[in-house]
Amino acid sequence: MLSGLSDKCRRVNESISEMRNDNNQFQRTLQTPYSSRRASADDTDTSTVSRNSSCPGTPFTQSDDSVDNAKAIFKCIKCLQDVQGPRFNLSRHVARHEIARMECPIAGCGMRLTPTATYKHLVHVHDTSAKALDREEAKRHERELVTLATAMDQRISVYFPEGSYLGNVGTVKKTRFSNECSVCQNKVTSEVGRRDHIATHLKLKLKCPIEGCTQLLNLSKMSMHLQKRHSTKVSTLGQEEDLRFRQDEKAINDAIDKERVRFFAVVLE
Repeated sequence: MLSGLSDKCRRVNESISEMRNDNNQFQRTLQTPYSSRRASADDTDTSTVSRNSSCPGTPFTQSDDSVDNAKAIFKCIKCLQDVQGPRFNLSRHVARHEIARMECPIAGCGMRLTPTATYKHLVHVHDTSAKALDREEAKRHERELVTLATAMDQRISVYFPEGSYLGNVGTVKKTRFSNECSVCQNKVTSEVGRRDHIATHLKLKLKCPIEGCTQLLNLSKMSMHLQKRHSTKVSTLGQEEDLRFRQDEKAINDAIDKERVRFFAVVLE
């Protein structure tokens, strides 16, 4: 029995390692020069990559070259977070805001998921990983990554428009949020904790994405609910279920971003 448990733990750890390695592939794609990725993605329709975006994106064209400066600091107008360049860091930040989706590279699957969900989907549904794909699957996977990364580049100006450039490292005061809630005076020291705290004040609940289930839960408790009630995980949700989950998750995060300064004041260091 102990041997079986040990084997299970080992497989879980291997899966986690695979997902981390696979996620790094997406980050490396973001670091590829935009012009090189644009050439690779010219034949691919990027309009379907981020179907839930409310405003069209255009390539980032600030008048100076600070966007490619590794010491440049920009402020995201959506969440007020300061993000340090170069360009791929801004693209990575945009990807966190967008419900950007890519197609599973396994022939016949057809699932369209976020990058992180895709890597988990490969492990949990297809019992494989990006590194273990055959040649044709790997080519499809790389093509999807290039298309997705290019689409995120084209959305940079939505979150970092003209005027979002603050200056370079060493000349810009770092923005942080107070640890004390302005409404109830409770102290919350972590970023995740502050977001959960704001969600509680705003009474924001996430509806279970499983068809027929009416349970409303805090975002942090959804994974446990899916496992205990439905014997499933976020990474193994069907495409429609995953889309419902990501849309609701984004709506909650957008509401938190909009109201956060009302609860935790901005502090300049």
